[in-house]
Amino acid sequence: MTIKTLATSMAALMTLALGTAHANAEIGQPEVASDSVETVVVTAQRREEDIQKIGAAISAVDGATLEHARVLQPLNLMDLTPALSAVNTTSDGSPVFSIRGVGLDDFNPNNSGGTAVYLDNIYAGSQLFLSGQLFDMQRAEVVKGPQATLYGRNATGGAINLISRMPTDSFDAYLTAGYGRWDSRRVLAAVSGPIGEGWSARLAASVEDQGERWQTDIDTGRKFGKLNREAARALLRYQSEGAFSALFNIHGSRDKSQPSSPQSFGNIFAVGPGSQELLDTGSSDPSKVRVGDLDLDRSETGSGIGLTLNYEVENSEVSLITGWDRYHREVTDTVDGIPGPSFDLLQDDKARQMYAELRAVSKEPVFDGRTDWLLGISYVRTRFRGRDASDQSAPFVGQFSIPPDFVTTGLSVAQADYTQIANSWGVYAQTTTRLLPALRLIVGGRYSKDRNTFEGVSTETGLADGGVLFQGIGSTVASLDGQNTKGSFSYRGGLEFDITNQVMLYANLSSAFKAGTYYASPALDPAAWRYVNPEKVRALEAGLKSTWFDRRLQLNLAAFDYSYRDRQSLIIFISPASGFPVGSLANVPKSKITGGELEMVWQLIPQIELTAGMSYLDSRVTRTLDNVGGAPLFTPVPEGSRLSQAPRTSYVAALKYHLPELSNWKPSIDVNGRWTSKQVSTISDPNGVYGSTRQFNARVGLVSPTAEWEVSAWGRNLTDENSITYASSDFYGGTTVWRQQPRSYGIEVTRSF
Repeated sequence: MTIKTLATSMAALMTLALGTAHANAEIGQPEVASDSVETVVVTAQRREEDIQKIGAAISAVDGATLEHARVLQPLNLMDLTPALSAVNTTSDGSPVFSIRGVGLDDFNPNNSGGTAVYLDNIYAGSQLFLSGQLFDMQRAEVVKGPQATLYGRNATGGAINLISRMPTDSFDAYLTAGYGRWDSRRVLAAVSGPIGEGWSARLAASVEDQGERWQTDIDTGRKFGKLNREAARALLRYQSEGAFSALFNIHGSRDKSQPSSPQSFGNIFAVGPGSQELLDTGSSDPSKVRVGDLDLDRSETGSGIGLTLNYEVENSEVSLITGWDRYHREVTDTVDGIPGPSFDLLQDDKARQMYAELRAVSKEPVFDGRTDWLLGISYVRTRFRGRDASDQSAPFVGQFSIPPDFVTTGLSVAQADYTQIANSWGVYAQTTTRLLPALRLIVGGRYSKDRNTFEGVSTETGLADGGVLFQGIGSTVASLDGQNTKGSFSYRGGLEFDITNQVMLYANLSSAFKAGTYYASPALDPAAWRYVNPEKVRALEAGLKSTWFDRRLQLNLAAFDYSYRDRQSLIIFISPASGFPVGSLANVPKSKITGGELEMVWQLIPQIELTAGMSYLDSRVTRTLDNVGGAPLFTPVPEGSRLSQAPRTSYVAALKYHLPELSNWKPSIDVNGRWTSKQVSTISDPNGVYGSTRQFNARVGLVSPTAEWEVSAWGRNLTDENSITYASSDFYGGTTVWRQQPRSYGIEVTRSF
């Protein structure tokens, strides 16, 4: 059964249930106007707590807000969250995140960023697992600052929890259908309710399809850039009359979209008269590209299951969380925006993961009611198989032809074939002790051990001699068979002090680490394939959480200082063998990040709620990096260099306005905007500066008197900005840029049952 058929079947089921259903869905039902800011309960610290009672900077966005803001992929979370940056690792897919400048600029699927992302309590060990859609969501939580104690490795920047809507004890269903620019169509449906004594289930599916492509090749007239995505999720829950409960999760996704393409300009090192004109895009209109004859394509499938068992034992709750996921990505992508085989990327990657965590949480404080505790053990095993190729016929063979050949493909292809297996386990504990009625002490620690094995070879294939190292077709450029095992201890110590019931001060000293990894792109030099050591962060943070004016205003402040060691960064060095610039990974010895952020929720009047946030970052390298294993960098990284994905300032704002009723119909307006200052993509890339960026989105909704129907109109990038959202150098000394998608808009109709 296809996902489209599944969505159709759910729609039929909901229609049959019309006689007994009532409108109680989140999507399609207006939010009740309130005089005060709502209390938000999160599980960011592995237990349910009021977000304002947690001594950490946390942003939480409910499912209705995610839907209204059209946060349909994890990448778009940055639209609503200050200090969060995100970029896709391929055109339109596989995002990596950066929180407060701690993230990742290596886009290989065997690597994972410094932000730990959890999908319904299951850790995502690769950005491949983040390529799916966000749909039928309960909320998203972004926990900022090192979170190794509770979230383990790769939480140097923080953690993101993506939580689906759970099965309900009464019937609940909705169906949303929409149409928009570029002949885009979207269907979202969910049905939930009891299915037996103690049993309940929820089934949800989403389909996005686009009939028109939004980019045009200025030379050939070919069209590129369209969506074709499907996803479905089924949740089955059992709640006994006693202390036992279970939740089973099965999910799948498919992406047959066609990638969009970047642009290129400034290719001053092109060979031959008129070559620059052949390579530059020649337009800043994001819908104008030059792809040549490359057949852009994407075929991605993912699936997984999860099982969570909970059991209450005396004054504690024990949880066993397990999950198995797999993902297969095949992508043909132009990564430099040049109309010819100049590092065109062909990827065939597979990832499999097994995750398990056993956790116990106190329900009642111990030691005379003073101490809450949490302890657990976790294990994750991720296996990657990469078969990636880079067609570099133009720079390594074609440019030496007479006349230069920037068209013929397959002359020189760098090809990587590798397997990497990452095993990680950890044991952790954290306590919160009430020292005084208004003063609490938090102490936590985790010991982790990681074993990473890599086996692979990178070769030169093709039809003509004179490629990567000019060694000839069939030559082995790099090979690696390695294993590294590292142990690490991370800690957290914190204080929380209640000045009043509505104002809390907190301070934290914490550490975290990101596991070591291997660089695995098709190699242009033997030294490119190498192991890079784990990176470590030590952070000091102080903050204020407060509510004012009878809970009408919620204001949170934080200031932080990070000491960053051995940051894993993408670099470009000069190959000792060929003299060409070559990409790889290296550890930046020392760097530092200081900054602050503010978040505010203001219930101006019962009908109007304003949410706003801003962040400021001062990131800089504090010890120079000028070589890798003795090979000089193409551009040294001196002291004072800015870190990648660390914009100095960023702002987000959102406004919800419930207008006066019109003949008992309830109109509402949701608007949100984001502004981000300039940032860099890679610290050693002179052309990697991009931004600033701005985006303004809006939605207008109209709900029927019975709340059974809602009609809405939406728009994204309403001011039609074409700012550069990512930039990097290409082989010819030019700059490759990705730009914002032009203005998009549409209408949707939701039927709640």
